[in-house]
Amino acid sequence: MAEVTSGFTQKLNIINKKVRAFFSFVGTKLQNFPRLSIGEKIAYPCVGLGFILIITSMILFVV
Repeated sequence: MAEVTSGFTQKLNIINKKVRAFFSFVGTKLQNFPRLSIGEKIAYPCVGLGFILIITSMILFVV
């Protein structure tokens, strides 16, 4: 049982590192928003809106 818990904890730590790296990358990009290209200025809000719509649709599907 301890091996399963240890493996699960390791996987959670790996996922946590990847999520932190992703948000660190996005945070750095958003700090430099005025210097981004026009494509990036359009793409980041579109991706964010996409995530919001996916989460909303999942909530509405469950309810």
